[in-house]
Parts: sequence; structure tokens; C-alpha cells
Amino acid sequence: MTITTVVTPSFNQAKYIERTIRSVLSQEGKFYLDYIIMDGGSNDSSIEIIKKIESTVLSGRIVASMDGLDYYLPRQDNELSVGCLGISYRWFSEKDKGQANAINKGWLLSKGKILSWLNSDDIYVSGALAAATSAFRDSNIYFLYGGSLHITADDLVIEPYPSEPFSRERLFDYCYISQPSVFIRKDVFDQVGEINEKLAYCMDYEYWIRVSEKYPLNFISRILACTRIHGETKTSFRLKVHSEILMMQNNLFGGVSEHWLYHYVGIRINESNIKFIMKNKFIYRSIFVLIFLSLDLRFNYGRISLNRIFALILGRSR
Repeated sequence: MTITTVVTPSFNQAKYIERTIRSVLSQEGKFYLDYIIMDGGSNDSSIEIIKKIESTVLSGRIVASMDGLDYYLPRQDNELSVGCLGISYRWFSEKDKGQANAINKGWLLSKGKILSWLNSDDIYVSGALAAATSAFRDSNIYFLYGGSLHITADDLVIEPYPSEPFSRERLFDYCYISQPSVFIRKDVFDQVGEINEKLAYCMDYEYWIRVSEKYPLNFISRILACTRIHGETKTSFRLKVHSEILMMQNNLFGGVSEHWLYHYVGIRINESNIKFIMKNKFIYRSIFVLIFLSLDLRFNYGRISLNRIFALILGRSR
């Protein structure tokens, strides 16, 4: 019988973590759920929330024992809706070395043949794990991703994440894979290795690229998860995110994508918020080109074409 492991890394996310946990535990399907919460030593009320739900899970009956873990089904009369075959609920709270370290530790503890991680402010939609476990019945699928939605702090939909079918060439230019929609076989983790703990913002994107060197990435056209956009999310730090992507790509490929370089320069100038630059299009474009060319020389040894330079001066975006 299929065991699916979900790891939730968390630190001081009391505002959202209960919704995250419930979105995992309420998943329906013919699978056992190995759920692991890796808390980084939170000092808010996160642990109280984690313990509260743990007591509800453990109040149920044991329906299976496998590989040293007991799987529970809570009583039907409590407030926790459970639709899978049984739940193993584990949590750890200790200082870690960051999000990637927490995920790696969780995956190393996993008992499932299918692995995923769900950040403590994101949620799965109904049927996500059932769709994933069903897809993995095909022995040729090793990495699966689907669609996702951007949502507000209050669960209101902002927009769909711009996902698309897999193309390795396209992946160099654009991260079209939404992290919470990803599921992988444990064999992939064993072969590709751990998530890069030196990265703080793009460890998921870097991991997709490394996986794609060994395995095909399979896309299903179905919404599987929601990513919460709020002021504390890492993705709100755009300049730091793009800077890390440039360094990551340079380390992997010995060069960087023109797409990421272009957007990094635009963000860098815009966040400087220097009024005389922002008001004068010619000055803006000239500074843009100078920064772009200096970075292209640094990362790509000046491989950009003259036609592209003129296009940048004229303000034609990629």
C-alpha cells in the first residue's frame, strides 16, 4: 500500500500553520500519510497548535503499523476530517540551519515512497494527494508537478501560478514549477541528493534543475496547491531572490539566463527609487544597459548580441 510523506518546515508561522496542517490531514485517498513537521524552534504559539492537532490524531485508533510507525484514524465525531487510510503524525522543534536543512532532515526521516514538502503558510487543495498517488502508479513517472494558485493571507485567490508543461530549455529561463504542487519518488531524492542548504530563496528552483538532468518532469493540468502571498514570504524579497538565482545559475551552468538578468537589472533600478532616473526614459534605459552589460560580462563573458543591446536601449523588453 502507498505511503506518502509530506514534510512541513516551519518557523513562527502560528498565524497560518493550522490551515496548512488541516489541508494535509484532510486529504482523501487510498494511501497512508506520513506527516512530519520540522519546526525551527518557534517562540510563538506554533507548538501549541501542533500539539493540539497531534492529540486529536493520537486519540484515534491505530489502523496499521509499518516500518516502526503507527498510523491512526481519528474518531469520526471530532473536528478533524480525515479521508486517507491512516496518519502517522510526527513533529520536531529545534534550531536548524534554515528551510532547506529542515526539509532535508524531514525527507531523511521519511517512510514514504512519494515525497513532498508544504511550507507552513501554503495549503493543498482537496484531492491533491490522491491525484499524485494515482499518477505515480505509472512506473515511468518520477517527478510530478501540477498547477497552483496564489492566495492572500485570508485565502482569497489572487491569480493562478503560471505553470506549463516541462521543457528543460525553458526551465533555464523561467521557473514555471510551483513548489507546493511538486511530488517526487524517494528514489529521486536518493539519486539526486539533498536540497542545497546554501540557498535561502531559490533552493526549489535549483533542485528542479538538478532533477531534470536525470529524470523527466511530468506535468498534470490540475490545481494541486495554493501559495500564500503576504508581507513575510520570501518571494516578496524580489531583489534578493533574483540575485540568488543569478548566482545559482552561474554555479550550475557557468553563465546566466538573459531573462533572469534582464529582470534583475529592472528590479535593481526600480528599487533604488532615484527620481531623476525613474522620470527620464533615456537615462533609465542607458543605466539599464550599462548594468546589464557589466553583469553580462561578469557572468556570460559578453555573449549578448549587438541586436539585443540596441533593443535594450530602445526599451524593448524580452
